[in-house]
Amino acid sequence: MDTNVAGNLKDGDQCLVTGGTHKGKTGTVRDINTSKTGHRRLLSNNRTQ
Repeated sequence: MDTNVAGNLKDGDQCLVTGGTHKGKTGTVRDINTSKTGHRRLLSNNRTQ
């Protein structure tokens, strides 16, 4: 799996959660939302837990 910074992610990329409740899970990026404060939230189809 390639390592991307959040700015380079696009739908269909593989992702690995590095912190928080879902730390360690991987999946495929399906939707990227940016909040008013500039924080990004990724929605994905989880593959592993």
